[in-house]
Amino acid sequence: MAIYAIGDIHGCYDLLQRLLQKVNFNFEQDILWFVGDLISRGDDSLKVFEFVQSLGKKAVVVLGNHEISLISAYYQISKAHPSIEPILNHTNSDKMIDWLKNQPLLHIENSFALTHAGISPHWNLEEALFYATEVENELKGENTKEFFQSIANLNVTQWSQELTKEQKYSYILSAFTRMRYLNPDGSMENYQKGGLSENPNLIPWFKFNSIKKINKKIIFGHWASLGLYLSPDVIALDTGCVWGNKMSIVKLNNMKITQIECKNLS
Repeated sequence: MAIYAIGDIHGCYDLLQRLLQKVNFNFEQDILWFVGDLISRGDDSLKVFEFVQSLGKKAVVVLGNHEISLISAYYQISKAHPSIEPILNHTNSDKMIDWLKNQPLLHIENSFALTHAGISPHWNLEEALFYATEVENELKGENTKEFFQSIANLNVTQWSQELTKEQKYSYILSAFTRMRYLNPDGSMENYQKGGLSENPNLIPWFKFNSIKKINKKIIFGHWASLGLYLSPDVIALDTGCVWGNKMSIVKLNNMKITQIECKNLS
């Protein structure tokens, strides 16, 4: 059995299938880990969604910011991107959203931690799992709409134990699904998207000087301008397929990287 982790798909169904063919993915035996952002921007978000669902236990999915946006749009808290309207308008949209709500923000297995954007450097592994579970329970519960309403106008970027429950939820969700850079004071600067050399006054979250030790290799996506990035501690896999760059997959058994070129879909 092989375990693969794949970067952001963003509705690029045909390219996803081509990449799986390229690595000879065995649908009977192999496992596929998705870093989130399965959907949105690309042409075939519905097809990607249905394909990933069809994999059953052969797929491990963590929620990305675009999955969070889809759930929020379903509850009419935010506006839907046009590319995800086929999911919202589907006859089985209720069941699809229910399935999505039950996916985690953080998956830990063996020596790896899988998440969409990263793990806040202010947390150790036990804390990260605890806070992820807190928000996961809110998402999968009966009061999902109320949860989104409670944090809709919050944009908490600095972690503190003094935060209110809603402020903590805002930070936790942002850290797992939107985080890229930190300011020197440790607060998140999520809307800066450049590569490592483009923002010298900001610090990539995984390079923060007082980062707590996780003791897992963190696999994440979300950061297309960072691209493929490998270090002893992290694997970044968003290589900007939907922007016409590449789609990337890593075989975790031997850390072999495979990529395909993507047409410009922007």
